[in-house]
Amino acid sequence: MFARYLLKYRQQGDEMTAERAIEPLLPRAIEPLLPHQLGLGPLFETMNDAAVVAEAGHGAILLWNPAASRIFGYTVEEILGAPLETLMPERMRETHRAGLARYARTDHGPYIDSHKPVELPGVTKDGTEIAIELTLSKIDSVPGQYVLAVIRDITARIHEEEELRQSHSRLQSKLQMEQERHQGL
Repeated sequence: MFARYLLKYRQQGDEMTAERAIEPLLPRAIEPLLPHQLGLGPLFETMNDAAVVAEAGHGAILLWNPAASRIFGYTVEEILGAPLETLMPERMRETHRAGLARYARTDHGPYIDSHKPVELPGVTKDGTEIAIELTLSKIDSVPGQYVLAVIRDITARIHEEEELRQSHSRLQSKLQMEQERHQGL
């Protein structure tokens, strides 16, 4: 949506209006990005997982795909320029700020360097806490420190796994009771 928003205005010859529309949302030193600048192209708009691109120094959200809107409830217009912390519970924000600062200084971090998904809590626009699977990647195709977060809502899977564990536990208890009953005969 962000790419279409800018491209639409450019095609209409009203580029300055589009630039002004997003400029107040971003820290002054951060330039707006388009998915094709990162090699994402149409995939960015159509993928089922949320894709969020942020500038590492400020943590400002610069790109937001439709799947991110579905998962978190924010429109592109509402979220662009907002800090990544908007998407996480309050209890995790200080740790996140420290991690961002470390990454800005060293260009390394435990999650981004691992290339493995991490399960974490997230927060939707209405304040609902959800379970997410997060994979982070450095973006080296443009100058600056940018990070791509691919996010999957795993809340339903977590609930299903818990139901399965409870069901298994109930069956184990019934089996044990049956075995004890048969041993007593």
